[in-house]
Amino acid sequence: MSGGGAYAGPSIFHVGYIKTGTTYLQDEVFSKPTLGMSLAGGAMSRAHLIDWFVVNDDYLYDPDAVRAKLTGLERDARATGLAPVWSDETLIGNPLMRSYHGTVVMRKIAALGIPAKVIVTVREQRAFVLSAYREFVKHGETQSLESFIGTGREGKSYTPIMREDFLNFDIVVQAWMEAFGADNVLVLPQELLRDDRDAYLERLGWLLGGGRRLEAADVHRNKGAGATSLLARVWLNRFYVRTPLTQRRSFAEKAVHKIGRAVDRLAPRRLDRLLERRLSATVAARYGGRFDESNRRLEALTGLNLRALGYQ
Repeated sequence: MSGGGAYAGPSIFHVGYIKTGTTYLQDEVFSKPTLGMSLAGGAMSRAHLIDWFVVNDDYLYDPDAVRAKLTGLERDARATGLAPVWSDETLIGNPLMRSYHGTVVMRKIAALGIPAKVIVTVREQRAFVLSAYREFVKHGETQSLESFIGTGREGKSYTPIMREDFLNFDIVVQAWMEAFGADNVLVLPQELLRDDRDAYLERLGWLLGGGRRLEAADVHRNKGAGATSLLARVWLNRFYVRTPLTQRRSFAEKAVHKIGRAVDRLAPRRLDRLLERRLSATVAARYGGRFDESNRRLEALTGLNLRALGYQ
């Protein structure tokens, strides 16, 4: 709860990663006044973030103008004692769009010159990659898993869609800690939410101050399609092109989604499991041992026991 007075604390920025339980946080935690938080900007919150920090011309970025807009949109939440939260999981980068803008966004937020706390949500790299590939295909892409993750032997200046360096979480976290202070950056593993929701929410409560105890619903969001449906969609997606100008789906896209759901419903589970093992084996072979040192450094930065959560 808010405690009855106005909130004078820092703004909270949840910056990523994608596919790390972010929809749960946005729907069940950040937007719940009973937990002492409010998504600043309301229904347009994410649109404001993308407009300010991602799509606008970097040469014309005006931190004073953005700060004035941001503080204005936070005013109502602060007046009612709620911590204003700005959440978009693509601020740290969006590999599905081949967009790796995290350092630019970090500098833009830091340039606002306001007290801020930062939340970075992560997920074990191999599971993260498979989940991201599902989302990639869901958005109409037709590239194979190999094209998505690469082989690790690409020539100079060539990279896969999912860049390997994007998965070195320690480098990202350290950069945000240097920009905002180590005590102002919280790392939340998706696996902790899965295995011990109370501990996950407790870590978030400490970020808000005073060891606040949070309680939120136990719900699951955005369950991925089975492997059979996923691979069918790679082929089916060739029958439409998605425009970047709107979220409205064309008739062809709606038809492809409908067929994909039917395949997911009707595909033999045994076939799903076989194809899933093959996809997982491809990812494991690509990244075997690649993130051991990065994850150990992340443990040192955060105090988390990532090995207990299944990380390499």
